[in-house]
Amino acid sequence: MRRFTISSILAVVLWQTPALAGTPLNLTTDVPRPPPQAVTMLERQFEIGQGSGWHIHHGVEMLYVAQGDMELRIGSEAVRILHAGDSFQVPRDTPHTALNIGQVQVKLIITYVHDKDAALKIPAGAPDH
Repeated sequence: MRRFTISSILAVVLWQTPALAGTPLNLTTDVPRPPPQAVTMLERQFEIGQGSGWHIHHGVEMLYVAQGDMELRIGSEAVRILHAGDSFQVPRDTPHTALNIGQVQVKLIITYVHDKDAALKIPAGAPDH
């Protein structure tokens, strides 16, 4: 049995809604709890061989792979290979990077629950292994 997160279910619903299919998503909603939080959803593409570079978020990242194959590195954990239909979560302030290792463009649906006034993506060095 495959387990789905709320963000992956929402991503599938949005992705398969004809009015939204192929439309860039960038929805932000305030979440009332200290420190002030925001929820941001967006669609991101990585061309073949393209990566994100090491970075962090002052919040949690939840991601759904809508198309393609990617390599994910989170902190000093083992490398993960993700395929279309997979989802994952990156903890707050944890260095991570992603790379398109497939033969087609990777399409991701990403949900962030992050500090309201913080930059969404903050460059970071690779962790010591």
